[in-house]
Amino acid sequence: MDRQEENYKWLDFGNGILAPTAVSLKVMTQRDLHVLRVFTPDESDLPIGVVGLSNVDRRFKTAGSLWAVLGRKRYGGFARRAASRILTYGFRELGLEVIGAWTVDINVPSRRALEHLNFRFIGRQRRCHWIDASRTTGCCSTCWRRSTSPMTKGQDLETRIARLFLERLEVEIPSPDVDLFEAGVVDSLLFVKLLAALEEQFGFRLAFDELEIDDFRTLRHIARFVAAKRRLLLPG
Repeated sequence: MDRQEENYKWLDFGNGILAPTAVSLKVMTQRDLHVLRVFTPDESDLPIGVVGLSNVDRRFKTAGSLWAVLGRKRYGGFARRAASRILTYGFRELGLEVIGAWTVDINVPSRRALEHLNFRFIGRQRRCHWIDASRTTGCCSTCWRRSTSPMTKGQDLETRIARLFLERLEVEIPSPDVDLFEAGVVDSLLFVKLLAALEEQFGFRLAFDELEIDDFRTLRHIARFVAAKRRLLLPG
């Protein structure tokens, strides 16, 4: 593994301070938490880079980060292709629903590559990463699986509400059935913001006496509650 700083300083290994070693990569390949693949150019079998998914959680169907290390800049196009293929592998073979990615704010080529791969920007971590002895800002992005089968109305509503969490509240929901309160995803302040966002998005008003905490405990419960409210608004 090349230890040159132009490789490792852009990655989230030790916040850009520590370089990944051959031993650490070997350990990563032996754990289900990571999926690593080497990639080659078309004209040769000589490896030119490594691409990986880290923090893979089969239970919640998520991967915390997609990353790639390239041996030489002239092979840049192959890195994007390798990233696309491991995304496909993650969604189709591993059954993942959400894959995250991270890059520093000043790494414009990586940000554009993530956009090309259909990642959606969700926020920034201020002054979280070291580049050339200075702290810089990191950008976080998320790629949602694109379903190849028709969604039910309930699934479509869950997807809309998950996007509302992501775009309006800047919160990523790992699973439709995770308890948002027990997991610490939603607190009292965010709950108030959620109610306001739901009213604006779906065009109804919520009275205090009709609120039951269990109706908002999971994404699936919220979707059912919203569906019931929308049915009440239908004429006749």
